[in-house]
Amino acid sequence: MNVSGQSLANTAFIAALHDQLERASTVRQQILFEITESAGIEDLGAANRFIQGLRRVGHQVCLDDFGAGAAALRYLHALEVDVVKIDGQYVRGAACNERNRAFLKAVTGLCHDLGIATIAEMVEDGETAEMFRACEVRFGQGYLFGKPSFKISGKNVSAEATVVSVEELRRRKPIAQRKMQEG
Repeated sequence: MNVSGQSLANTAFIAALHDQLERASTVRQQILFEITESAGIEDLGAANRFIQGLRRVGHQVCLDDFGAGAAALRYLHALEVDVVKIDGQYVRGAACNERNRAFLKAVTGLCHDLGIATIAEMVEDGETAEMFRACEVRFGQGYLFGKPSFKISGKNVSAEATVVSVEELRRRKPIAQRKMQEG
């Protein structure tokens, strides 16, 4: 479920969301929240409290479109998330030259050090997938795995690939839980 930066500042939205999650207790553990960078997040402290509230009740939280906005590293520093979805702009840039690949590797390495899973958008072919493997990006999304579809059951490649990725993410313990177990 995508949540915009503007929504994170809206207390009525947050209250309504928590109310809906309480009502949907049978499916709520299957929901991954993607915080989009398309709208600036003004109060990072409040946004992180919202994110941690979702994580405490078992939701995975993803920082979507990472790299699309000017505040990517600031968000990564301030918001404790489980997943970073690397924007397609990074994909195109990394495919073009070594310097851009070095930036991608650095961002991926930082995410790994923080215990954050990485997903690359726009993985369109095997060559791009290999480049991401070399940069140690763990998951991919794009036409290589299947075209968008409304079909969510049966032999739909896109849906099956999504389910596998979400299940793999669920097996990972959020960084806050790992810290508690280690400390």
